[in-house]
Order: sequence, then C-alpha cells, then structure tokens
Amino acid sequence: MAALQHHLQEGDRASDLIQEAFPPLHQFFQHHIATAQAPETLGTGSNRFQAIQTEVHKQMRLLALDMMFLRTAHPGAKQALRLQQIEQRLNLLQTYCGAIADLLPPP
Repeated sequence: MAALQHHLQEGDRASDLIQEAFPPLHQFFQHHIATAQAPETLGTGSNRFQAIQTEVHKQMRLLALDMMFLRTAHPGAKQALRLQQIEQRLNLLQTYCGAIADLLPPP
C-alpha cells in the first residue's frame, strides 16, 4: 500500500507506476486479509472484525474499478481526479487495516 501511495506523487508517471503496483497489493489482500479468521479470543469483537473485513473487500473492489477508470482517463484533470480518488481509497484501506490490527492480540 505504501508503494501505491508513494507512486501517487510521481506526477506524469503516476498512472503507469500505480497500475504496476496494484496487482501485488490486491493479491496480498486476497490471501491475507480476505481469508483471515477472527481469533476466538476476540469474542464479540469478531463481529467487528468481520464487518471491517467486509468493508476492506468492498473498498478493494472499488479500488480495482478506480484502477480501470484510471487506465482510460485522459491526462490532465480527469486523471488527477482519478488519482485523488485512489489516494482517498488507499487512506481508507489503511485505516481499516489499522482497525483490524487493533483488534488482534499482540504477537
């Protein structure tokens, strides 16, 4: 996620760099976040864990759509708008990941 956020600052090359960095992020979320099970020690917190997990899944699907729209956006204002939307979605995903980490017991 940090790589995508960094690439947002790359100006003209941002779109291409983001397109390259997205698949590994998507795979990470599919393999580690989407399939994670709430620890039994969470008790009622497992409902919150699952709710956040659902939101992460939804935001990842929307991010994939944003990436598709970015690919077709004309350079200039439209592309800048798409990049801004991607940045907002990445910030939201980062918040959700922090919430999941707060729910999990320390290693």
